[in-house]
Amino acid sequence: MSAGKVVHVILDNYAAHEHPKVRRWLEQHPRLAFHFTSTSASWLNTVEGVIAKPTS
Repeated sequence: MSAGKVVHVILDNYAAHEHPKVRRWLEQHPRLAFHFTSTSASWLNTVEGVIAKPTS
């Protein structure tokens, strides 16, 4: 990972990110920005698939 860059991760709305160990780990890695899809927004699954493809 390049210094100073932020990695944005799009995830489905799974409760694992609420676990205290996961929250501590995320606090220790501020360059990772997690974005969670809404449980009522199934259309975001399509968007997530498009964004997941590598871009240059």
